[in-house]
Amino acid sequence: MKGLRTAAFVLAATSASAKPIINCLVPEYRVKDGVDFAALGSVCTHVVLTGQEVNHEGKYQDVVTNIPRGDSLTALQKVQADTGLKVLIGVAGADRLLGFAGMMTQEEAQKRFIKQTVNLLDQNKFDGVYLDPILFRIITENDINPLGAPVPWGFKEFGKFLLTLSKGLKSKNKLLALAYQPMHEEYIYNQTSKSGKYITDAVDMFVAHGYDAILPADSRLKKSHHSSRAQPAVIKHFWQKSFPKDTLSKVTVGVPFYGRHAERGQASESYAEIITGEPVEDDVDYASGHYFNNKNSVVGKLNYAAAEGFAGITINEVGQDLAMDNEKSLLRAVKEALSASGFPSKPSSEDYNPAKFPPQPKPLKPKEEPAEGEEAAEAPKQDL
Repeated sequence: MKGLRTAAFVLAATSASAKPIINCLVPEYRVKDGVDFAALGSVCTHVVLTGQEVNHEGKYQDVVTNIPRGDSLTALQKVQADTGLKVLIGVAGADRLLGFAGMMTQEEAQKRFIKQTVNLLDQNKFDGVYLDPILFRIITENDINPLGAPVPWGFKEFGKFLLTLSKGLKSKNKLLALAYQPMHEEYIYNQTSKSGKYITDAVDMFVAHGYDAILPADSRLKKSHHSSRAQPAVIKHFWQKSFPKDTLSKVTVGVPFYGRHAERGQASESYAEIITGEPVEDDVDYASGHYFNNKNSVVGKLNYAAAEGFAGITINEVGQDLAMDNEKSLLRAVKEALSASGFPSKPSSEDYNPAKFPPQPKPLKPKEEPAEGEEAAEAPKQDL
């Protein structure tokens, strides 16, 4: 692909022998309660301080609450200096979307957001921004999201915004990361500009939100399970159907540190709560009524990602783990796997057979009724 960014600061691992990214999400309520950044820095290569919120004018909300201050910020910056840890601020997300969506409708608000983002990163000596816009996941046939807010913009507007944001960030040597939903958003993000640029030219790291997803073709029994099996292979399969193969090295595989209830799927518990309630062996993925990713499945995903050319993994979220001095800790298992001889070793399983993967879902696009006597036309290719 022409123009693929190759600057030294690009996040992606370029080979199976390169150290994989261990991207750790830390929500704002963990920051408020206090975080052992030194412990995280012994495993995580990147930390995303999620929960930053912007309003429709592109202004940050509650920055002081969401970003470490005082001794906590000093401790974090020391870890950055000692270990090379990269720190990103995370914007938007499922419950913080409305301000971001409103900002996207106004060019001046976008400019304000970009300027404030760059200044915020410089002020705190942070390394980049992570966007979780969930923009196309929430579009329905009526172009209304579940929260009731209109989404009057699409990939064309978002693509241009990303290119402008990327330019502003790169002028300060900062990073841009973007979350997406596997099997659904690749068909949107793979559109190109007239000059042939992909969205991968602007984004340094993609986070595949496949934490606890199941496959459409799964049996009812398997649908109740957590994504401990083929999710990384599915992510790779659909990514390479949409983008050049070399861009897989910008993608991290989402790994959950929580479990879903077997019967009430939306009910979740942290890994620490599940294990504390009912101690289990490392290869067991069901306890206390919840399916979850155990130590073996987490290490298996890490191995697969590193062996198959991904950038690494993204952990959602590290505060749901046991303390690292506990032998059941998932983060400890990741650390031990990284230093093990023979790493990475791809897990062998029939679950990774592409022939078993489902077809790509049909695009979720607003309905447009054709005029009387006319046939519905195909959607035109959008231009960045």
